Amino acid sequence: MGMNRYVGTGNLFFVPKTDILGNALTNQTPVIFADLEDVSIDLSTSLKFYNGAQVYAQMAAESERKIEFKAKSAEVSYRVMAQHLGITPSAGLKDIVDAEPLVIPASTPWTIATTPPSSGTFVNDLGVLDVTAGLALTKVASGPTTGQYSVSGAGVYTFAAADAGHAILRSFEYSATSTTRQTLAITNRPKGLAPTFGVSLDLSTGASSFTLVLNACVSSKFNLPFKAGDFTVAEFDGQAIADANGQIGYINMGS
Repeated sequence: MGMNRYVGTGNLFFVPKTDILGNALTNQTPVIFADLEDVSIDLSTSLKFYNGAQVYAQMAAESERKIEFKAKSAEVSYRVMAQHLGITPSAGLKDIVDAEPLVIPASTPWTIATTPPSSGTFVNDLGVLDVTAGLALTKVASGPTTGQYSVSGAGVYTFAAADAGHAILRSFEYSATSTTRQTLAITNRPKGLAPTFGVSLDLSTGASSFTLVLNACVSSKFNLPFKAGDFTVAEFDGQAIADANGQIGYINMGS
């Protein structure tokens, strides 16, 4: 049996196992980390040493062992993010219309109604920029004067008569029904168990193969580094724990 040499990242698979209450999850769709840029496995051991009256240690004992992993992928999975957050995704669209170009009406009542995409519902105002005047308008409860605006609960924007005809950029949040978008509703909750998932890594280079299966893992970090002029590569970190049968998993390698 010779030395094994590997090239590339292989394939990484993710399967949710339990929720935040420790309940087993069934019929979960596995996630294949597409565009896997980087994956690393860290096998570490904490040791305790006994020196006594001697300079060098006379005995050593294991305190704990850890198997940790880090994976980076340009494809961001909502299922992986939901498992990290310990929540269940729900179908629906929540989005933002950013800097919608409009013109304040030239005559009374100087109002602009909001028509969100996808027959959606107006949720929240995110500001108005007056392009003509070169300033951000100030929001008031009612009766706006020059440089001001007001918004009703239904998303009707009212402007000052003195600003009629000005070009503006309006931003707002809205919601809509959708079968292709998922919402992860983040709420506070009492402390408790961490949701678990299984991870499998498979890599082959010629005759050399490496397979790692971790039966139960918990996530320590899900990082989304958004950058100007560059792709977002999500980083997902986790650590293996024992499953319900006291098993961790296995490593298989050779050529």
